Parts: sequence; structure tokens; C-alpha cells
Amino acid sequence: MKKYRGIAATESGLDLEYTEWTDETKPEEIPLLCVHGTGGSMEMWERYTFPALWRAGFKRFLAINMPGYGRSSRLGVHDIEGYREALREFCEAMGIYKAHLLGISFGASVVLSFTSKYPEQTATVTVQEPLYNNNHLPWPAYRLLQTINVAMRYIPDAIDRWMSSR
Repeated sequence: MKKYRGIAATESGLDLEYTEWTDETKPEEIPLLCVHGTGGSMEMWERYTFPALWRAGFKRFLAINMPGYGRSSRLGVHDIEGYREALREFCEAMGIYKAHLLGISFGASVVLSFTSKYPEQTATVTVQEPLYNNNHLPWPAYRLLQTINVAMRYIPDAIDRWMSSR
């Protein structure tokens, strides 16, 4: 296993700090990209989530410090669309053309917006407690959130079953 920490420079001039854990023998694996919420950072994923993911069999995962966090540049306007585009630019800078996306809180809202706008770049989506205002999300994402709210009670069991099947 290799652990990297670095800065990805995007096309619009943003510098986005990231961490990546990878098994270099499987570079073709679609990565899991973790997006933190307000007050979070990439360290929360690296400290708690990455070791569990590695033990569960995932072989490539990344977390970024969203704009304004850690050593990442700041955005001029702080809205879901700006963060979504920063996520898209990060993927482009890192050569990630499809990813499993995992977001928590505000990061979950960014992930849902990304998925709605760029479905071809999304392999799977996992969100926890997205913050949303239906005026800011396209209708499919809002409908997805309604479905997620109903399904939340089933997700922990589904994750346990999926993880044990790997």
C-alpha cells in the first residue's frame, strides 16, 4: 500500500489538497472519493475510514480538503455549484474519469449535485445527512434525497451485507 499527500492544481487555478491510499498493483480500480462536510477535513477520512476500507478490500481511495480547508485554495463564492465544480476539476486534474463518491453533511450535498450534473463520472453514490434546499438542487437530485430519507433506515444493514460479500 502506498500513501500519498499532495496538492492538485486545477484548470481554474485552485490548489486542492488531497490524500490517497492505493495498491499500485491495481491502478485500474475505480477509486472511492470522500468529500467532507462543513468543519471536516480529509484527515477525518484518513484517520478513521481509510483503515477500515483497506481491510474491507478497497484498493484505491482519496479524500480532498474542499476549497477553504487545510492547504486548499479558497473559492470566491461559496455555494454548492462552486464546490461541485471544484470537485470536477479535482477529478480532471487527478485523471479520475469515474469514481465511487462518498459524502457527509455539506459534502453529501456536493456529491449529489456532482452526480446530477455528471452522471457519467459517477460509479456509485453514498451520502450521509445531506444538507439541502430543494431550490438549489436539480429535480432528480431532490427526488433522490426524498428516496434516501425513506431508505436511510436500511443503509447500515445493506452496507454490512455488501462489505461481507467482498
